[in-house]
Amino acid sequence: MKTFLFLLLCGMTFCLPFRNKTVSTGEAIGIAANAPAEPAADTVIFSAQILPMLQDRCSPCHFPGGKMYEKMPFDQPKTLLEHSEGILKRFKDESENRLLKQFVETARG
Repeated sequence: MKTFLFLLLCGMTFCLPFRNKTVSTGEAIGIAANAPAEPAADTVIFSAQILPMLQDRCSPCHFPGGKMYEKMPFDQPKTLLEHSEGILKRFKDESENRLLKQFVETARG
């Protein structure tokens, strides 16, 4: 019983300093570090919503190993922000275009 209590106390002591830490992945643009666990309904997450769309339409040229990757790497959110007008012209699907515009507007503030 003493051993169990000792191990429990050690475990609590180890975990306690990490209790209120927030982890920022840097993959989401427009989300504060102290954001709630569930993002707002109007928040667009680059890695979850935008990146898969870009991979479907813009691979292999704008991704690692592609001939345009050095100039315009689409796996980085800043590329989308810097070249949003040209990229938006390429997406004809209304829902995809709306999502891209929402991401750009949110990221630029």
